[in-house]
Amino acid sequence: MVAVPSQPPSATPSPRSFASLRMTFARRRLAAAGRWALTLAVLFATGRQIAQLLAAAGALRLECRAGWAALAVLLYVLGMCLFARFWQFCLRDMSGKAVTYGAAFAAYWPSQLAKYVPGKIWVAVVRCTILSPSIRPFATAAAAAYETLAVMAVGAAMALAMLGLFVPQCPPALLALSFALMLGLGALMTARVFSRLLKLVAPLFRDPWSRALPTCRTGTVAKGIVLIALGWCLVGGATWAVTRAAGIADAPLRLWPALTGATALATVGGVVAFVVPAGLGVREYLITQSVGSTLGAPEAAVVAVGARLVSIAGEAIVTLGCLLWRTIRERSMRVRDASPSSSPSSTK
Repeated sequence: MVAVPSQPPSATPSPRSFASLRMTFARRRLAAAGRWALTLAVLFATGRQIAQLLAAAGALRLECRAGWAALAVLLYVLGMCLFARFWQFCLRDMSGKAVTYGAAFAAYWPSQLAKYVPGKIWVAVVRCTILSPSIRPFATAAAAAYETLAVMAVGAAMALAMLGLFVPQCPPALLALSFALMLGLGALMTARVFSRLLKLVAPLFRDPWSRALPTCRTGTVAKGIVLIALGWCLVGGATWAVTRAAGIADAPLRLWPALTGATALATVGGVVAFVVPAGLGVREYLITQSVGSTLGAPEAAVVAVGARLVSIAGEAIVTLGCLLWRTIRERSMRVRDASPSSSPSSTK
């Protein structure tokens, strides 16, 4: 007798698998709708309060001094350049390659504009795209994550110190928030915790090299803390220059530390608020609450909005410069490769 081969199992999914797929899809849509609803609620609540304060500020005699506004943009850019410098050091340690500051700089600034897209992951995606394939995406993303944690942890520590020392009437809740953020973000920076985080996300990259978890040297971290602290002082100086640009009581120099603490806390809070792109509304609310007792609530709202505009202007200007520099550089390389002198001679 000839054995009749058994029929292969049907590849058609069962009704139960269809139901499971529908349930998974429905859950994802529900989660996305919940995130958008929460984002809109935060933007509405904070935006409404800021709008009310700005309406009250309409009675103030505010100005717009172009020189001070330009200085604010310059101070902001210089402070962010120090953050970019630390990211270059992290990228060098974690990739094992000699990354130039120009290459790191050209990837760092365009990624800053990506934070205005919902989802904090786009900052790392832009950096990985620009540096690939010369730098492995896993190392680029790890360096971006560590640089962000370090900048936020140092920023929370500076907010705690500056607000506690230079803003006597700072709400205790904001000091407690700064302390909690400092401890939490500092814990994530430790080698043991950060390596565990990398193990969780390593399978997403499908890169065999991701099994070797990148690390950042202790000397690099120590150097980075100094760079980041100086960077926050410059970014806080940009906020102080905004007060001078708006002509708010001529903003004495003694307000610089207080505004540095307020700017640091507002920025860290905006990053931690995952559902809000670029911390829109959250940053402005925290600045208003931090120094509202010192400047006045309407004046603080003006400063908060002005600081946001300065950051957008600085990031856009430098990003356009980076893209222009990259275009000119690529064009010159193509011209050089196509020139007769660069091709081997066919005559002997």
